[in-house]
Amino acid sequence: MLALAAIYLWVKYMDDPARQHMDFTSPKFQDVMVLASDFNLIIFLFAVILMLWTVRLIDFFTSVGNEGLKRTSKIIETVISSLGPFVIIFFMIFIGFVLVGHVLFGVHEDRFNGFQASAKTLLVWFVSLSHGHRRTMGLPG
Repeated sequence: MLALAAIYLWVKYMDDPARQHMDFTSPKFQDVMVLASDFNLIIFLFAVILMLWTVRLIDFFTSVGNEGLKRTSKIIETVISSLGPFVIIFFMIFIGFVLVGHVLFGVHEDRFNGFQASAKTLLVWFVSLSHGHRRTMGLPG
C-alpha cells in the first residue's frame, strides 16, 4: 500500500505543471520550494519502503534452510539491537553540544542563532571538518 502511494506521488510529481514549466536556462530566480518539499516526501517514502523490505528480507533469511543466511540474519539482528543504546547516548551528547553551541555562540554567530541552525552547523562540522574538508564550512547555504 505504501509503495503504491509513493508511486502515485512520484507520477503526480512528474506531471506537476510547476515542474514542467521550469526554465533551467533562465538567469532569474524561480521558486522551487514547492517541488523540493514534494520531492523530499517522495524520497522519504521510498526510504521507508526500502527499510521495511530490508527488514522483511532479513526475516526471510531465518526461514530459509541455508546456515549461512541464518548466521547472517543473526549477525544483523545483533548489530541492530546493539546499536540502540549507542544511538541514544550519541544523540544525548550531540543535543548537549547543540544547546551549548547555541547558548555560547548564538548571539555572535548566525550559524548558531537557533536550535535547528546549531544542529545543522554541528552536523556539518562533524562530517566535514576531518580529512581535509574544512573548505566545506565556507560554502554558502
